Amino acid sequence: MNSEFHLFLFSVLCVLFSNISASGPSIYRNDSSKHLRIIDGTDADESEYPYVVLLIQTRQGWGRMCTASLISERWGITAAHCKNYFPYGLRVWTKDFNDFGKFRDNSVEIAEMITHPSYRLLIRMKGRHDIIVSNDVALFRLQKTVRLPRYARLSSVDRDTLMGRPAIYIGGGARRIDGFNPLQGALQKGEGVIVPCDTAMKRVSKYVICTASKCSKRAQRIYYGDSGGPLIMDGQVVGVCSYVMEHGTVTSSGYAPVSCYLDWIYSVIHSRDSGEPRTKRRRSRRKLFYKKIKLFYKKRKPYRHG
Repeated sequence: MNSEFHLFLFSVLCVLFSNISASGPSIYRNDSSKHLRIIDGTDADESEYPYVVLLIQTRQGWGRMCTASLISERWGITAAHCKNYFPYGLRVWTKDFNDFGKFRDNSVEIAEMITHPSYRLLIRMKGRHDIIVSNDVALFRLQKTVRLPRYARLSSVDRDTLMGRPAIYIGGGARRIDGFNPLQGALQKGEGVIVPCDTAMKRVSKYVICTASKCSKRAQRIYYGDSGGPLIMDGQVVGVCSYVMEHGTVTSSGYAPVSCYLDWIYSVIHSRDSGEPRTKRRRSRRKLFYKKIKLFYKKRKPYRHG
């Protein structure tokens, strides 16, 4: 198998490949690169992409786990496999990524994370490493609201109509794979072109947007920590970063197309958000009911015999 496959499932890989040293993070080879974020990328301007955030693990060690996009004051979208880190205390870091001293002031805890009901991850280890992932999309709800200049706009354009068009991808993975991974550092931006998915890419995921590096930037690619980051076209998010495959010097990246999940996204957010006010109204009605009963018995004249 001449292709090299990188799926950003660190918690899963730690179990499956615990005998591999920290200097060799990829499945098929030891990588001497010390960069875990977008390789050969450029610093992204936070003001240009204010909705791109980081998912930070805060229990059992600190680290940048995934990238995500906030789509409203309380909701964000990322890759479903990022939920592996949810039990370890995930917080959303929203801005000032170059200054970890401001992390507490600029971070919010995740209240819940909901993966797509058809999300599947299959790993087979018989002679070769076969990984199949489908519907790698998840929503997360924040403990409190986060106000941003603007939020991510999800594209409804069908993925099959995007072929040949340029796109931008943003990621915030850590910088090093050996020793301590610095938490602070700017988001990285890369450029690619949407291309037809080859057989190897389709074997991993059937419904996916595939991108390739531009000829002038062949070394540019996504890497660990960029999972869940947005693929952006015309100012709208068209995909969520899922996996990457390397064929020699050529790199192909796979993104879950958001247009396929818009109905599910709307239904989840609507059901959760509409449920909270109803609960508050029930409590208010209950309090009013007991208050009326109390007033009734208070005004009622005591019954006297004879």
